[in-house]
Amino acid sequence: MARRPATRSTPLSEGESSGAQNDAVIESLRQSSEAMGRQLEEVQAQIQSLVAVVAGQAQGVQVPAGGLAVPPSPAPLRPPVVVPAEMAFISQFQRLSPPTYDGKADFMVIDDWLISMEEMFSYSGIADDQRVMLATYQLKGLAKSWWLREKESLVAGCSWEVFKEMLLRKFLPSVERDRLMNDFLYLKQRQLMVGEYEIEFSKLSHFAPGLVSVEADRVKRFLGGLRSEVQQLDSAYGTVTYAGVVEAALKVEAIETAKSRGQ
Repeated sequence: MARRPATRSTPLSEGESSGAQNDAVIESLRQSSEAMGRQLEEVQAQIQSLVAVVAGQAQGVQVPAGGLAVPPSPAPLRPPVVVPAEMAFISQFQRLSPPTYDGKADFMVIDDWLISMEEMFSYSGIADDQRVMLATYQLKGLAKSWWLREKESLVAGCSWEVFKEMLLRKFLPSVERDRLMNDFLYLKQRQLMVGEYEIEFSKLSHFAPGLVSVEADRVKRFLGGLRSEVQQLDSAYGTVTYAGVVEAALKVEAIETAKSRGQ
């Protein structure tokens, strides 16, 4: 007699059910992101094809003996491709319950919103060129009105990093921006762990972009704020990228922590 397959005797808990639903939404977002990328490539290819057709027609104008130009019959143009996936993509992202931002001039509020959005983007595999579209859909009130005006002047759109800088410039008072820039200028690791120091460094660097726009300058300033023992050992790794320096500093910290514990 065949044995019946084992079944779960109790239903999924609310947490397990919610986690499974989020996993499904995230996987669906990844697939939609890839589909949108393919559709955009198709649109670009069709635009290039139309440009070639128009250019060919302009070059193919014939001038008979009478002197009147008789253009050839134009080739039928294909209708533009509609991208219905965009709204479906936004709808799927909404199922993750992303936070909104209403334009409140408070650094902690803005920073919390940006961090939450970036975490969702990372978990969902959202590409950089799609992040601004999804984030601006979460703007409300004054922030939404500002973006609707601002985007009209953006000819080629903007990256996620540029959008964050624009948002901070708009909704933080100049006095607050000056204070945060000053905090960045004098930022030191002191009693912070390397990871905590890096988080503060990344946050505050938005208020002094001219000081860290070049990778080498960013690395130099980050190293300069580390505790001396971490700074000296970190330089032994010989890395020149910001990500590499942070990783090396974390390794040095782990070694020093192990030594202090006698391991």
